[in-house]
Amino acid sequence: MLIDIHHLRYCGSDTYAHHHEFSLVDSEFGTVVCGATETHMSPTNLGGGSAAGAIIMQYSKRNLNVARNLLRLLFIYQERYNWIMTNQIAWWQKFQPLFTQQLKLELDKYIALM
Repeated sequence: MLIDIHHLRYCGSDTYAHHHEFSLVDSEFGTVVCGATETHMSPTNLGGGSAAGAIIMQYSKRNLNVARNLLRLLFIYQERYNWIMTNQIAWWQKFQPLFTQQLKLELDKYIALM
C-alpha cells in the first residue's frame, strides 16, 4: 500500500503535457522513482494530476489495487496540503487521462465506506 509520495521535480512541458518526477514509497515494493504527466490544459504545473498518473501507472503494472492507493494519495494530499478530496478528484477527471470513469467508480466505493 502507498505509504508516501514526494514530488521530486518539474521536468518541463511540451505541446501536450506537463511532466513531473515522483518518489513513491510502498509497503510491498519499496521506493521507486517514476515520471508522470498531466494534460497541458492544466492551469498549473503543481503536479497534483501527475501524482495520480504515477499511482495509476505503478500500481496497474504490478496488478495492485489502484483505487485504494489513489484514496491513500487523497489522504496524504489532504493532510499535507489541505486539498479537498472532491476537488482533487474533479481535477483528475479534467486533467489526468489515466483516471478513467471505471477508476472513479471504484474510488467512489471506497469513499462511501469511510
